[in-house]
Amino acid sequence: MKLARTLVVLLTISAFAQQGVAPNGYYPREYMGSTFTGEVIDGPIDFLTLRYKHGNKEEIFSGRFEAPCDAPLKNGKRAPMLAADVQLGAVVTAFYYGNRGKANEKTGTTKTIVFLRFDAVNGKPIADYKRVAVACHHQRDTVFKAFGPEGAATPEGAR
Repeated sequence: MKLARTLVVLLTISAFAQQGVAPNGYYPREYMGSTFTGEVIDGPIDFLTLRYKHGNKEEIFSGRFEAPCDAPLKNGKRAPMLAADVQLGAVVTAFYYGNRGKANEKTGTTKTIVFLRFDAVNGKPIADYKRVAVACHHQRDTVFKAFGPEGAATPEGAR
């Protein structure tokens, strides 16, 4: 009984986690598996700001698209999507990597979004099997990466 209760608590905690690890798949070489899920609260041109709220705790994520996202249209065609095209209030998962840098005498990390997945739109959750991550990068050279608790593990032959 104690084990079952512990399992329920762990599953409940993981269901509310805003940061996570990407599923296995083909990604740009720099990508190491970081994700952030939150509600879109701002999206000028190429910069997206997400907010994760749980109770009185809040975390903000901001990142730039590496390139406009390659978004599918209802007619089957594809079109570029900018951060400004993402609906405010939508819940999305940003697949990103961080770059360390220095600007105006301050050192920090800028986040670069390489994929974006829509999890809920207009207040309605999207079923897991219908969620698609759209590419927001311009790299044609991608490698298969398998992610675990320690981050990415790139296969030996893919360097």
